[in-house]
Amino acid sequence: MTKKKEDSIVTKASNIMITKDKTNVDKKNTADKKDIEVKKNTADKKDIEVKKNTADKKNIEVKKNTAVKKNIEVKKNTAVKQNIEVKKNTAINKNIEVKKNTEDKKNTEDKKNTEDKKSIEDVNYKDKDKDKDKGKDNEKDKKHEKVKKHKKDKKHSKSKKHTKGKLDTKDIINTADEHLIHTYNRFQISMERGNGVYLYDSEGKRYLDFGAGIAVFALGYNNKAYNNALKSQIDKLIHTSNLFYNEPAAKAAKLVTEASGLDRVFFTNSGTEAIEGAIKLAKKYAFLKTGTTDSEIIAMNHSFHGRSMGALAVTGNKHYQEAFGPMVPGVKFADYNNLESVQALVNDKTCAIILETVQGEGGIYPAKEDFIKGVRKICDEKGILLILDEIQCGMGRTGTLFAYEQYGIKPDILTVAKALGCGVPVGAFLAKQEVANALVPGDHGTTYGGNPLVCAAVVKVFELFEELDLLNHVKKVSKYLEVQLDKLVDEVDVAVARRGLGLMQGLELSISPTNVINKALDDGLILFAAGSNVIRFVPPLIITEIDVDKMIEKLKRALV
Repeated sequence: MTKKKEDSIVTKASNIMITKDKTNVDKKNTADKKDIEVKKNTADKKDIEVKKNTADKKNIEVKKNTAVKKNIEVKKNTAVKQNIEVKKNTAINKNIEVKKNTEDKKNTEDKKNTEDKKSIEDVNYKDKDKDKDKGKDNEKDKKHEKVKKHKKDKKHSKSKKHTKGKLDTKDIINTADEHLIHTYNRFQISMERGNGVYLYDSEGKRYLDFGAGIAVFALGYNNKAYNNALKSQIDKLIHTSNLFYNEPAAKAAKLVTEASGLDRVFFTNSGTEAIEGAIKLAKKYAFLKTGTTDSEIIAMNHSFHGRSMGALAVTGNKHYQEAFGPMVPGVKFADYNNLESVQALVNDKTCAIILETVQGEGGIYPAKEDFIKGVRKICDEKGILLILDEIQCGMGRTGTLFAYEQYGIKPDILTVAKALGCGVPVGAFLAKQEVANALVPGDHGTTYGGNPLVCAAVVKVFELFEELDLLNHVKKVSKYLEVQLDKLVDEVDVAVARRGLGLMQGLELSISPTNVINKALDDGLILFAAGSNVIRFVPPLIITEIDVDKMIEKLKRALV
């Protein structure tokens, strides 16, 4: 190309370009400034034509459309070796600017050696962008595969780290084991649903349930009336705090106090919290009487009242206590069903005696009539409060709504939970008016206790107990269960004795119950242990004699 042609090209492009000679001029005055700008009005488009050679002329159209956002890179031909790069503005607006720094007097210069090596992009840069996008997509795919492989390699050997969608049994178990604090030795089964007296695991296997969630599901599973009552309440109101009244709590309080023969109730979230409240109430009552805080409580050996610190202090099992000392002071332990051992511990500081009407975890031991009546008499004579724990044996399990009714006595303080709500987390402690008056605002509290949802469940439980005539049903079917278990004791060598009350029965074995329970589970029967050598039977209260027969058949196979 001749110098004359080069000059001609430069002259034609001068409308939009700043030549090398002109850019060296110091443009301090505003009047001398020349901006290379892309007109925003698409109607006023300017064509920037860079002609590489006479045979291959290409038109570079500079379009400044704010809606489309295009980059135009005008590069000089090989002879001039000047590139005007399209600068991308990630903030959305993309402009081609020739920046003049009047302060530093810098001008746009021809790019040297390394920039000269850059190829002049074709005007039809879209095709190149597509090729680049394909290359990027391929790189992304490769990176994605590497990431997937990396994640797969990092997965815990015992767990798949996903929670979306339905998990299979192995995934459920592995995920739970990886994230839950290991405080339970769980069976390697994941329960999915229940109906009546049966539970179904995640693989569809059916189990006859003689555990009822540890004496909780008195009404059995999937009771439609119960379910609908909770669904209806969920649609209305679940929680407000105890700074407001709510109708379900008022109704539940009336039902449970009238049923128990006590005057006041405090709703809790669980059984152990009910025990905590009962202990505090007894201590506050004693404080108001004596003005001292060194009052003492008598509890029973082999008892179980819960695992929170106050409840643990009155639990008569060193195994549960040893790692969590020191215990709350002022607790002494007597022998259950031994009145003399109780009398020996009573002194002027004794403020309460606490016991289970039927010991559960200790091996299913109902209180003897002379024992519990004797304790009641001691309390009356000494001004001591009698606290009865019916968290497990209460709510109809023994054939009366509360087990103490069968002894013709009444406690000063009562604790209940489990079947009180038949599955929702609710417990309660109740007291006579005189005792209950000891607690005033600020002495005790709870966030969730007595909320509308759980109290709606309590109300429905009481209603269904009456509709189903459940107490009479328990009396009838429990007699049949007792007969069948007694036969088993006569027929099977390892079965030593049966004891219990109503549908809270225990079968004492001469061997560990662990293998028996596991074999029964494999055969589709759920049983739990109580103590070291007792199988516990606490089924839903709706079981029939047919269910009892099926249970006995499976249990016999497990005992062989």
